[in-house]
Amino acid sequence: MKILRIADRLAGAILLATLLGTTLLGTTLLGTTLLGATLSGVGPLHAQGASPEKLVISYVPGNAIYWDIDVAIEKGYFKDEGFAPEVLIFQSSPQSIQLLIAGEVQLAGAQPEALLAAVVHGSKGFAVISSPAERPDWFLVGRPEIKTLADLKGKFFGTGGLQLGENWWTFKALAKAGVAQADISLLVVGTSAQKFAALQRGSIAFTVLFQPTAQLALAEGMNVLYRFSDGEAFPSILYSVAAAWAQQGDHGRRLARALKHAHDWLYDQANRAEAIAILQKYTKREPDLLAPIYDLYIAKDALLSRDGAVVVSDVDRVTAQMAENGAIPKGTIVSPDLYLLPKALGGLSR
Repeated sequence: MKILRIADRLAGAILLATLLGTTLLGTTLLGTTLLGATLSGVGPLHAQGASPEKLVISYVPGNAIYWDIDVAIEKGYFKDEGFAPEVLIFQSSPQSIQLLIAGEVQLAGAQPEALLAAVVHGSKGFAVISSPAERPDWFLVGRPEIKTLADLKGKFFGTGGLQLGENWWTFKALAKAGVAQADISLLVVGTSAQKFAALQRGSIAFTVLFQPTAQLALAEGMNVLYRFSDGEAFPSILYSVAAAWAQQGDHGRRLARALKHAHDWLYDQANRAEAIAILQKYTKREPDLLAPIYDLYIAKDALLSRDGAVVVSDVDRVTAQMAENGAIPKGTIVSPDLYLLPKALGGLSR
């Protein structure tokens, strides 16, 4: 697969990084990997005879939550709509939004907290078009000797950062089990891979893992202490586009059709084996490890959205959680008009 480099054109996005309390990695994208200069698909172009339009997608193929994007690439649904998809792997959600604002990408995945913080701080020009899942696929995973939430008192909780939704939702779940935030110690260890490694070493006792890393941890004898999908519904990822781009050439509506097509295909259980094979290609995990994820997302728990629509009341729940934990001012209410792409332009919401 061809590997390209992107020039650094993000000077205008540094302000957003400051507002979010983050910085770009080295304040440059030199060294960021762009996978698949033009990823192949099947089917006719949206406009016969027209050259496909570049669609750079900022996401993390190694995470199962982006399964719909993987499918849209592999089954040619983006190409059917006249797009030539390219993959840019981001390092953090704020960075993904910065890439979108700078015009480096056309479709960006990001955790809702980063996106909503940007909106509250006055950032404009981007809008949410879709959400891959209606409930989080996160598992709170503990070492083999940790059996219940009550066992966590006095233990180290490994996290990706200090001001993250994974922390706040974890504290909420622990409180219901009688474990206060003061009863545990917080240790910032980094990404999912780094959290899993710390769990294996024993430097932390428990952590939040996404899929398929959570399934890998279970295969190695770790215990699921809590499934976040059993609690309040909230989106763990939102997909955004540049608002101006969405209006041009019917981009938003075409992109929405491709994403909806991917969700329809995934929910057809006749496609189970092929769907798992696609996920294996992008996550680099074994099929036996991925089969439970198909059940989690589709066949049993149905965490995956059936239509890719953003549930506004669930986003409101994230906003309330941010205000409660001081990430945004107390009492802040973010109107859907400030972050949603209008339905007339392809926005998927309800």
